[in-house]
Amino acid sequence: MENNQVVQIEDIFIKHKICEEELYFMYKGEMTHEVKKMFTHMAEQKCVKEKVPDKITRRVFHVLVECLENINKHSDDFEDSSKLSGKGFFLLGENGTGHYVICGNKIKSGKTNILKASLEKLNNADKDELLEMHKSQIQRGELSEKGGAGLGLIDIVKKTKNPIDYHFHDLGDGFHFFIVKITVNK
Repeated sequence: MENNQVVQIEDIFIKHKICEEELYFMYKGEMTHEVKKMFTHMAEQKCVKEKVPDKITRRVFHVLVECLENINKHSDDFEDSSKLSGKGFFLLGENGTGHYVICGNKIKSGKTNILKASLEKLNNADKDELLEMHKSQIQRGELSEKGGAGLGLIDIVKKTKNPIDYHFHDLGDGFHFFIVKITVNK
């Protein structure tokens, strides 16, 4: 019961924020290839319609692709037993600062400390440290158990020059809901 109350309060907060800002689109569900393709196309079209400069459009597109890939590869919530496409949510919008992507997915609670440490390291790194992290990750050439090379979040921070805002919501069943907000300045 208590978890439902927390989620309802967070839902109200999210709805309030959405009313204050322009929301381009929002999706919750399985992150299949078709879904990713559709929303990246929609994002490009929206940026063209709004006459967003090409440089910013490319950054928004890159962040959106990375976020959708992260949901697909790293979510611990699946539609079926094949575990081919993770489930989660994302939204793309704009506020006074710039464009933003908010996304979230369910992860095993045991991953939160490692992920938090990685995000803190990224958020506190300067430009040179980010370049070194990127170079080091490529040289190691290691893939995670889910096929990722660990470059996505590094690339996001490098390209946006902004920290990644994040939150872990304890679901109480051995899982957390992991939420990130990434801003691409105008």
